[in-house]
Parts: sequence; structure tokens; C-alpha cells
Amino acid sequence: MSLRKKPTTPPNPEAFELGFGTKFIGGKSKIIKADGQFNILRKGVEKETFYEHMIRLPWPLFIIELLAIFIIVNAFYATIFCFMGPSAMYGIDEGTLIQKFQASFFFSVHTFTTVGYGNVYPIGFWANLVVILDAFSGLLMVAVATGLLFLRFSKAKVKIKFSKNMLLTPHKNLNSLQFRIVNASNTTLMNVEASITATWLDQNGMDYKRRFQRLNLDLSHLYLLPLNWTVVHLINEESPLYEKSADLLAKNMMEFIVMIKAFDPQYNQHIFKNYSYDYSSIKEGAKFKLMYHSTDEMTILDIHELDSYTDLQMELP
Repeated sequence: MSLRKKPTTPPNPEAFELGFGTKFIGGKSKIIKADGQFNILRKGVEKETFYEHMIRLPWPLFIIELLAIFIIVNAFYATIFCFMGPSAMYGIDEGTLIQKFQASFFFSVHTFTTVGYGNVYPIGFWANLVVILDAFSGLLMVAVATGLLFLRFSKAKVKIKFSKNMLLTPHKNLNSLQFRIVNASNTTLMNVEASITATWLDQNGMDYKRRFQRLNLDLSHLYLLPLNWTVVHLINEESPLYEKSADLLAKNMMEFIVMIKAFDPQYNQHIFKNYSYDYSSIKEGAKFKLMYHSTDEMTILDIHELDSYTDLQMELP
């Protein structure tokens, strides 16, 4: 008995889903914010760990929090040293309480950082035990701070910039939807991939359902990104934009979710960047201005021209 291959059904493009759900529950907010983060507030999530908190902090707050922890820990041990009295701590038996605390704090810092000038030193078992705990705390904090600093410095910096607008403009005898990106850092990016997913509301009677469809791109992959890249979606019969007016796009709250993936050889890491355009970001009858020009020595790319475009009607004779 021969086995015949069962015919496969082509995938339904509208069945594609990013994980945001298809049920519409009202509101006009975008799915993804301009900084690429999900526009979702999740309640009841587990509290983030100290590691997650410190990794996500901006650099100024990261330094401030490390300094605050350093001061608090040393103030804690300084309080213990201060109240142990001169019988347990040589060198802090003179002056007011504030002066004694100051001397105890500096001694704790010297112990914490293993400097040890010797002008203050512990006497007896209990004082030496506290000094051991102080020194051990310092070793732990240095190890943790070193690890956090290494992770923050070794993490690839994603500096891909997107044009503020998408342009609806002719391309290869068809209408097309275009936006462009550029690498705003001096690092080299390889194997850059782009994808666009359109999402909109589809009305069925009195109910609305969110639809998703991956848009076909004229070019979805670059081996290198030394200049800018204009990502182009040709609007043909397969496109959800085919024969759709701007008013209909606004009514259906159409949004375009962009995902960029690349490899950064300097950090030996893959990087990712999300972005979102909505119907109000589309400019009709326009084209991007050239971002670069050549001289006898080199090609010059002006990143400040990323958002520049011209009106096609102004170019007509």
C-alpha cells in the first residue's frame, strides 16, 4: 500500500500572533512604546531581585545606590565600635560622641577596604570578632560590585535609531511603506534582520478583534550595516494595506511593530531592538533624503538626517 503525502494547508497570515492577545478590550494606547518597551503594566508580578534591580538602573543611580550601601554598612559597624567604648577600641576614647563616631566610621572604612592605618585597633575577642565581620562584609561587597560592574560594561549597547515617520511612497511601480534605521554607534553590526508586523482592529458585528499579519519586505536581511537602511514593504494584494485609505487605517487603529535583530562582534552578542509606528506616523507622498555623500577620501554619513524627507509634489516640474 502506497502512502500519499497529505496536502498541507497554507498558513493563514492573519493567524500570526505576537503574544499580545487578539481580544480588544478598549483603549487607544499603542502596544509598544517609543523606547521599544511593552506598553503593559503587569500587576502582581514577583519582586525583582537585587541583581535585576542593579542591572536595570541607569548609571548615575547605580553609582548612588552603591555609595549609599557602602555608607550604610560602614555606619552600622561604626555604631557598634563607638558603643563598645575605649576598653574594646583603642583610639576612639577622646572627644565628643560625634567625634568618636567619626573615628569609628573611618576605622570601619579602613577595615572594610583592607587599608588599615593602625591608628585605631580592636582590643579583646568581641571587638576583633566585629572587625572580622566588617572585613568579610567588605570582601563580599567588593566581589558583588565588581561582578555588577563587569556585567554592565560587558553588555552590548543597542544604539539603533529609527526614523520618526513611515513614508507611503512609490517603489518598483507599486506603493510602498518605508522607514529607515541607522546604527548610531561606532561599533560594527553584522547579520542585521528586520521584520514588521501589522496589527489592527477587525469589526465583526458589534465586536472587535485584534488581527496580526507579518508584512513581506523587499529586503529583510543585511550582512553589514555601515550606512542607513531603508526597510521597504511593497503594498500588493497580499498586504493588509492594499487599497486601504488613511481614514480606514485610523479607524482600525493600525499599528506597525518593528523588530530588529543584529550581531555585535565587538561584544560577541546578539542585540535586539523593538519599535512601534501607528497610523498617525505615516506620511503620504514623500521620500527620504539621502543621508550620506562621498568625498575623495571617504563616505560621510550624517545621522542627523535620519528623519529628513521631501514632499514628492514639490519635486514635480
